[in-house]
Amino acid sequence: WVSATGYLPGLSVQAIAADPINAGTLYVGTNRAMFKTVNGGTNWSTLSIPDGTPISTIAVARTNPSYVYASTNGFYVYRSTNGGTTWTQSSSGLSGGWSGPSVTTVLAVDPTNELKVYTATWRGNLFQSVDGAATWQLIGGGSTYWLFQLAIAPSAPSVLWATNDAVDTPLGNVLKSIDSGATWSNAGQPAGPYDGASIAIDPSNPNIA
Repeated sequence: WVSATGYLPGLSVQAIAADPINAGTLYVGTNRAMFKTVNGGTNWSTLSIPDGTPISTIAVARTNPSYVYASTNGFYVYRSTNGGTTWTQSSSGLSGGWSGPSVTTVLAVDPTNELKVYTATWRGNLFQSVDGAATWQLIGGGSTYWLFQLAIAPSAPSVLWATNDAVDTPLGNVLKSIDSGATWSNAGQPAGPYDGASIAIDPSNPNIA
């Protein structure tokens, strides 16, 4: 491993995502801003999301990496359609959450459709957008979820996996949906009664995680 800090300010890095097509292009979210590198971390540029915005998750569309999405702590969701040059705040349709719908905790974009994206409010509801995060629709049956990560199966985009708080909800710490998030089932508690954290899905088998 070598340092990829470059000129990145000394802030707490909370999210990172790589462009799936252009090697060396990555996005980093910190507790105050968002940055981009096109040379593997040698140099970083500050993106135009307002200063002071804490970034929690970043997702880059596999079908069109010009589409980049970011969930935030207190600023809803931001979306870019030009590789991070300009950003639009996205909030239409978001609701719920202990701290209100402005705190979004997870983000995932369909690997076959850059306009289909998912998010969740903190200790709140799940949402899907089919218009590139212009508007959001409630999914998941309106139940309350405490999600830490949401992942979409690369080989079967209707299959979603999520890690969840199993301590303070009746759900397990791993959840699975086979209908694009409309309904969810417990997929087990490999961590016992504790919180789930991170999950990765087999690229060719949607049932292996």
